[in-house]
Amino acid sequence: MMAALDRRPGRNTDILFRRVEDEAVLVDQDEAVVWRLNETGAVIWDAMDGRRTAGDIARRLCEVFDIDEPAARRDTLEFLSALAAKDLLSEGP
Repeated sequence: MMAALDRRPGRNTDILFRRVEDEAVLVDQDEAVVWRLNETGAVIWDAMDGRRTAGDIARRLCEVFDIDEPAARRDTLEFLSALAAKDLLSEGP
């Protein structure tokens, strides 16, 4: 799991993104697909800049939602895995 926490996920730049209150909306215009992210997903998406590690992003969840780090790590890795399965990630440097 440590290697996964060291990865630096970035957003797929072909995906349009807009915050709507506490949620986020992602749009793939080429595929005509829309995804809605809850508040947790929106915080993770916001933090995915290709520079922060998955561990950094998990710590951000701890700050925003006052949850323990093991739960934040698990949630972050699960969410990143789901994004990767939908081709919504790019890897940072």
